[in-house]
Amino acid sequence: MNLTERIYFWTLGAAALAYVFYLAWLDEFYGASLTWSLAILLIIGVAAFSWWRPKDDLARRARPIFFIAAGGFIIYVLIPWLFHWLWKLFPKSSLVWRVPGMDYFAEALWYAVALAAVILLFRIVAPKDFRERFFLRFNWQWEDTLILIGLAAATALVMWLYLSFINPNEGWSPLKTTGSPLAFALFGILSSAANALAEEFWYRGYFLGLLARLFKPWQGIALTAVLFGIIHIHGIPSGALGVALAAIYGAVLAIWTWKRGSIWQAVCLHFLTDMVIFFGVN
Repeated sequence: MNLTERIYFWTLGAAALAYVFYLAWLDEFYGASLTWSLAILLIIGVAAFSWWRPKDDLARRARPIFFIAAGGFIIYVLIPWLFHWLWKLFPKSSLVWRVPGMDYFAEALWYAVALAAVILLFRIVAPKDFRERFFLRFNWQWEDTLILIGLAAATALVMWLYLSFINPNEGWSPLKTTGSPLAFALFGILSSAANALAEEFWYRGYFLGLLARLFKPWQGIALTAVLFGIIHIHGIPSGALGVALAAIYGAVLAIWTWKRGSIWQAVCLHFLTDMVIFFGVN
């Protein structure tokens, strides 16, 4: 690429990444506007697809940048917007929510829709070698079991220290429901599995994979870790500490995924972590 094309590529890439990070930040605080978010996405799309020359290296590298922005729009704007209207059409006072345990599975539905959206987008835009590297391979080695046990134990220890000494007020947050204990347990398992799959497919699969193809691997790992930290500002732990811990956690998962060429180690650890948080807090 010549100098003009390089400037164009890096400007487009910076704009798309800033867009995704900003949407993630807004989603944690206020929620993002559908109208202006869609307008910016269309501008990024036009800029990326304007270089429509199949043999042009810039065109091949610019279009995945648009798909990164499109993924951010779906996860942080479109799905929350759809559920906002779903809750208005079917409020919890209606008959729909009077089914025992339904208030649990309504939240699990959110995770399931997000997972379906990420998989669909991935299937549309990801090349074959990308799918094989991050999704179709189950490259589980014997030491991964030890790593999984060690990291899961470390996560439980950090959670215990946080809830015992740093912020005990977050240590008890019972869900208000008329459902049975069985529904509660099923919701914890299903929501943990769906959330782990959805977030890993997006952050350590789709997002990391595209960034690693556009930039250097360590840059993709760092960017996904920062984004993963931002979206956990209201998690447990919360605040600046929560962002920092989630970013470190995200970096570990991204490195593990990249080294193994498989996303399933990260999915398993994420699932166990969500289970610890859910049953430890609720």
